[in-house]
Amino acid sequence: RSDRFFAMSSEYQVGPDTFVALDFTVFDGEGEAVSEAERLGFVFGRGQLFPALEQALDGLGTGDRGVVTLAPRDAYGERDPQAILEVDRAEFPPEVAPGDRFEAENDAGAVLVLKVLDVGPDTVNLDLNHPLAGQEVRVEFAVSEVRPATSEELAAADAALEAAQDQSAAGTTNGTPVAAPVIPLDRLLRGRTRGYERSPAGVTPATQPGD
Repeated sequence: RSDRFFAMSSEYQVGPDTFVALDFTVFDGEGEAVSEAERLGFVFGRGQLFPALEQALDGLGTGDRGVVTLAPRDAYGERDPQAILEVDRAEFPPEVAPGDRFEAENDAGAVLVLKVLDVGPDTVNLDLNHPLAGQEVRVEFAVSEVRPATSEELAAADAALEAAQDQSAAGTTNGTPVAAPVIPLDRLLRGRTRGYERSPAGVTPATQPGD
C-alpha cells in the first residue's frame, strides 16, 4: 500500500517505456534499514520492480518522494518451512555458527542466500528462504530522474525480463516474484549476522524447495 507522497512538477511522468532513476532505502519488518541509501535505474513496466511498487510510482515525476509498505505477498513472499537444507559439516569453515549467511549459486545460476540455523558435529542445517521472506517491507524513495527510455535501454530491459521469466519457469526463484528484488541480495546490510563475505565450496542444492 502507499503510505504518503510528496508531489512536485516534472516534465515527464513515470509510465510505460520511461527510464526512471530511483533513490531508495529499504526497511525490514522491525523497522531497521536493510540497505544503504542507493540509486536504482530501470525501465518502467518491464518487471524490474515489484508490481505493487511500480503501481505506487506510476504517474510520478522527478523530485516526487514517497513511502510504500509492501506486504510479504507483494515483496519477498511468505516463509517456506520446507526450504531447509542439510549440508555436510566439512563444506564449511571451522568457525561457522548459527546466524551466519552464505551465498551459493544453483545449477541455473540463481544466487541463493543460505542462513545457518544449526551446526552439528556432522551436518549444518541451512535456511534457503530469502532474508526478508515473511516480512512487511517499507520502501522510502525519491524519483531523481524520469525520461523516455532509449532503444538500448528497452532492449536490455526486455532481455532481463525474458531471463527472469526463464529462471522462474525453471523453478529457481524459491517462490519469490519474477520481478528483480528492490534490493539485491548482495547489497543487504550484514546487520547482526556475520554477513555474506564467505561462500563455502560445494553448497549447491540439487533440487529446489517443493521439488
